Amino acid sequence: MNEELKSDNSLQVPQFSRSYRIVALVIILATALLVSLIGVIIYTDSQASVIDLEPTNITDSALTLVWRSDTPYIPQVLYKLADQNWQVDEGAQARYTHHVTIRNLNPDTKYKFKLKGKLSGRELLANITTKPLIAQLKAPDPAYGNIDGLEDNDAIVKFTDPETKVTLSSTLSQSFTYTTDTSSWELLTGKKFIPSELIASVVNPERSYSDIKFSADTFKPL
Repeated sequence: MNEELKSDNSLQVPQFSRSYRIVALVIILATALLVSLIGVIIYTDSQASVIDLEPTNITDSALTLVWRSDTPYIPQVLYKLADQNWQVDEGAQARYTHHVTIRNLNPDTKYKFKLKGKLSGRELLANITTKPLIAQLKAPDPAYGNIDGLEDNDAIVKFTDPETKVTLSSTLSQSFTYTTDTSSWELLTGKKFIPSELIASVVNPERSYSDIKFSADTFKPL
């Protein structure tokens, strides 16, 4: 009798251990799958796509890269000459719209630019040439204007001359004010900076569009 019970017990232990191992294996696999899924979601949400990249404010010594992304992030712009090491310039804060100015460049020189940061997929490359040396230097002549109809100042205003295709850009302050240097515009285009005669557009997180409204005090000197 005791031998039978002992025999039965000895048979039940392996059966229980096997069931336990199966359940444990299922739990481990389910946990691993859940962790992987969460990781994919976090990775996907943390990536940003570059949209509408455009060089603006191009002079003989500086330029500004403008673009927007589908999620906010702090951008990094790397730039160099063909035979030099990369240099880095970084945005100030996480935004949907990005406006990074690179200074101290050489005149009439082709630079290679590379966008880094939380970008989906690969780094984005671009080759841009600065303007020839501007012999006639003028003192900066800053001015400002206001944009109406926007709900968020995470936006960039652009002005393009329809003839020369020169484009100036500016971020907006909390009061939806843009700033620009009219002397640079006159040197690059040979014209007075008159916003109403230019192609004006706004880049915001959702899209780029040109049906913007200027307030009554569109253009005033600082």
